[in-house]
Amino acid sequence: MKQNQRRRRQRKARLTVVPQERRIIDPNLSWFIVRTTPRGENRARTALHLKGFDTWLPRFHEKVVRRGAVRICERYLFVRYIFVGIDPAKLDFGFVTEADGVYRILGEPEPIRISSGLIQKIADRLTGPDARSVIKPEIAFEIGQLVKVEDGPFRSFMAHILEIMGNGRVRAGVNIFGRVTPVEFDPTELLAA
Repeated sequence: MKQNQRRRRQRKARLTVVPQERRIIDPNLSWFIVRTTPRGENRARTALHLKGFDTWLPRFHEKVVRRGAVRICERYLFVRYIFVGIDPAKLDFGFVTEADGVYRILGEPEPIRISSGLIQKIADRLTGPDARSVIKPEIAFEIGQLVKVEDGPFRSFMAHILEIMGNGRVRAGVNIFGRVTPVEFDPTELLAA
């Protein structure tokens, strides 16, 4: 019982985010998303930076309480993805894809451009004047909405949203063998039907 209470306290403490220096995204560059090799975010960022590209790896620092000690842990906002800014006059993707730690550019064969304004909004949310001390996922579902389960043991099942819980999870009714069974999901496991 005490161990479960301790785990709950640890989960609650993980939501506190440490403030960082503001990141300014260069609007004169063309921005693309690069997928990295597993756990290769820093290696890809360093290799691209050495080749002269502007990169941004969205990350944040959390205060985590473990065994009574407060530690600061670094987390990535988008695991295995980094933003790369390329000079529009020198759009050569060969140097990007050959960099150490880079798996591919999103949207190959024609890479997808991301607006610098959108990336700046993400940066401001993490580091700028709009930075929040607590990051919570926004849930885009409504009670009674029909959704499709995209991940987990109930993959490809249809469900109706029953409840949006305070801990960021969603309770949905899944039809199993002719009965509606309430199941808790992470919002990332569901897709609006």
